[in-house]
Amino acid sequence: MVATRALSEVSNQSDGEASLRRCVRDLVALSSLPALWIKADASQIADSIGQLAVSILDAELACVFLRDPAFEAVLRHERARGRSIDLGRVRGLYRANAMFELDDAYQDRLRATCVPIGRDPESGIIASANQNPFSENFSYTVNGGFAPPYRAREIRTLLSQREKWRPKEMLGIQKDVYSSYLYFIAQQAVQAWDKHPNSNAQMRAAADELRKWNGQTEKGTAAPMIVTLLDTELRKNAAKAAAPGAESEYAARMAPVVIERLLRERPQGWFNNYDELLVNSLATAVEAGQKMQGSNVSAWDYGQWIELKLTHPVAGQLPLIGRYFNIGPVPMSGSSTSIKQTTQRLGPSLRMVIDLANLDQSQANIVTGESGNVLSRHYKDQWGAYYGGTSFPMQFDKVEAKETLVVNPQ
Repeated sequence: MVATRALSEVSNQSDGEASLRRCVRDLVALSSLPALWIKADASQIADSIGQLAVSILDAELACVFLRDPAFEAVLRHERARGRSIDLGRVRGLYRANAMFELDDAYQDRLRATCVPIGRDPESGIIASANQNPFSENFSYTVNGGFAPPYRAREIRTLLSQREKWRPKEMLGIQKDVYSSYLYFIAQQAVQAWDKHPNSNAQMRAAADELRKWNGQTEKGTAAPMIVTLLDTELRKNAAKAAAPGAESEYAARMAPVVIERLLRERPQGWFNNYDELLVNSLATAVEAGQKMQGSNVSAWDYGQWIELKLTHPVAGQLPLIGRYFNIGPVPMSGSSTSIKQTTQRLGPSLRMVIDLANLDQSQANIVTGESGNVLSRHYKDQWGAYYGGTSFPMQFDKVEAKETLVVNPQ
C-alpha cells in the first residue's frame, strides 16, 4: 500500500490513481529479479520494496504486507517521520486495487492505493499458457486475446503429480501432446454414434478409432486426425447457428471453450438435437479425411496431416541441392490445445527450462540452428534435438567454449 498527497492534487483523480499503480508495478518488476534477492530474507525483500516506493515515488509512506505479519514493513518519508498512522486500520482496509483515505495526527488527508505485487498460490505452481489469469469475480472488467485454458490446466496437472522436477524431466512436460478438449468431443461423438448408428463402414471405423483413443495427439495414429476434422465441423456449425453465412470466418481462439460449453450444457435455441449434430459433423469430417488420405480410416496418419516443412526462400529453390537447405516434410505430433502446441500453421519456436537453483543445469534449444548462413554447420544443427525432444545445456559459470570470436577494433 502506498499513501501520498499527490493523488489529491491531480486534476483527474482516476488518472492519478492509475498512474501511481503503474509506477509501483514498474518499480516492483525491476526490483523483483531473482538475482537481486538471492540470499535475502523476507524482511529484506519487503524493506527494499518499501524504500523504492518512498524514495522514487516520493510517497508519504509505504506498507508492504506479506503472508507472515512478522515480516511486514512500513517505510516513511523524512517529512512523515512524526506522522501517526493506524496500521491496524490500514491492514484491515487492504484489498487488491482498493483506494481509500487516511487521516494522520496533522489532520492531513492522504490518499492510499493498494497494489498487489505478487501471487503465492497454495500449490506453489504458477502455470501460464496465454489463458485468462483473472478469476470470474475479479473486480475489474478485463479484455484480451486470451487462449483456451486447456494447456495451462494440463501443465498444472502434470506438475502437481510430484515434486523436485529435474530440467531433463521438464522436457517431457513440454513435449506432452494430450488434449483434454479433443478427448472430450471424441467421447461425445462416440456416445452420439452409439445412440444413432448407421451402416456407413467408414463412420463405424471412425467411431471405433475414437472409442479406443486415449487423447494423445500422436503422429502415426488416426484418431487425432478424425477428431480434429470433427472439431472443425463443429465450429462451422456453431458459427452458422450464431451468424448464418459467416461460418467460414469463425476462427476465434476461444472456439474450443464455446464448443465444449455447448456440448456440456446443450442449451436450447442453438441446435434441435445435439446428438444429430455430432453424428452429422462426424460424417462430414470422415468425408473430408477420405479425400486427403483414402477410405481406410484406420490407416489415416495425423502426423502427415500436420506435417512440417521449412523451406529456405532462396537456396531451397535450387535444383538438385535445394533439398539440403530445407527441412521436411516431417510428420508432427501435438494440437492447438495440448502443451506441445502444434497445428498446420504453428509449432513451438524454442524450448527452455531454467533451473534457478543451478543455472548451469538449465537447457534450451531453438528449431533449426543459430546461423542463417546455409554453409555454416550451425545452420540446422539443433533440428535433431528439437524434433527428438532433447536439448542443450545453457552454460553460465562453467563455459566449455568450442570456438572463440575475437573482435579487434580498428
